Amino acid sequence: MKLKLMLLDDNKTYIDRLVSAFSVRQDFSVETYSFTDMQEALSTLRKISADFFIASESFDINPEIIPEGCAFAYFSDSVAKREVRGQVAICRYQKAELIYKEILSIYSDLVKSDTSGLTPEGEPKAARSRVLVFLPCSGGVGASSAAAACALRFARRGMRVLYLNLERFGSSSLYFEAEGRMHLGDVLYAIKSKRSNFGMKIKSAIKQDENGVFFIESCRVAPEVMEITAENAEELIYELRALGQFNYIIADIDMTLEGASLAIMKKAEANILVSDGSEASHKKLERIVKAMELISARDEFDFPTPYLMYNRFGSKSSADSNPFDIAFLGGAPKFEGASQSRVIRQLAELSLFDGLAGPEV
Repeated sequence: MKLKLMLLDDNKTYIDRLVSAFSVRQDFSVETYSFTDMQEALSTLRKISADFFIASESFDINPEIIPEGCAFAYFSDSVAKREVRGQVAICRYQKAELIYKEILSIYSDLVKSDTSGLTPEGEPKAARSRVLVFLPCSGGVGASSAAAACALRFARRGMRVLYLNLERFGSSSLYFEAEGRMHLGDVLYAIKSKRSNFGMKIKSAIKQDENGVFFIESCRVAPEVMEITAENAEELIYELRALGQFNYIIADIDMTLEGASLAIMKKAEANILVSDGSEASHKKLERIVKAMELISARDEFDFPTPYLMYNRFGSKSSADSNPFDIAFLGGAPKFEGASQSRVIRQLAELSLFDGLAGPEV
């Protein structure tokens, strides 16, 4: 799909630079028309069936003249300003990529979902994304650190990796950062409301860290992710795979064995159970494995391959035995006194994550 975008601004230098920035990006499927004269712009708007019209706030546009099916927004001078004259506002002073993502997010609320990423049978055209799920066997074992480190290691080796934090109280910003206003709460709202083009909404929310890891910023408040249902979770994973953009989707989730958590575990290629090897963690792991066996029998479903990983592994407090019938990835040591970002970088140096990789890594 190519988006027909109309821009109206009295600063010709700015508008020319923005059009130029859009034109050189191969991931931007956009046909751009730019104007500095309002009457000329409005006359063209009616002729070309534009999909999106953005005008500088210096122009007072009557929203009633915007054709049906065309989204409209104002360019504002402040990132904090969300509306101008009752219409949505996009800050002009940000990277062209971020402006485009906001355009996609707004437009996705106007158009219905499409099936461009599906085969005639309704399956994703590019469903080769491997979903790897990291789960803690007990509190404080560093499952999130392990998930983020795995994402970083794969990205360093040339893979396109999406890190997805769905923990109730988790935060992707502990590990990865990038500019942009969209977050997971916007995506979850799009799922629940079923009023948006969901694939487009997801694209608008995906960011890329300076290390190459793609991610969606975590929800602003915990209740947004706590309310996600099993059906919502399945749709989220399905649509992410349907994008066809990632070799790996690494999900960082709570160990609940119910609801959304269980739904994602069932959709994964591998579930990585993270323990610190302590006696207490071993006891909990034993109960988790037993619960998985019971759920498997109850639902007549075989869980995807489970793996055991030891993290924050100390010889004095941990045992390296693996008494369970689970593939063993290996152990990662404690990194005393290191910052969170430093821990992730050190963990990413370990080869144990390579046991999760497909043949392309």
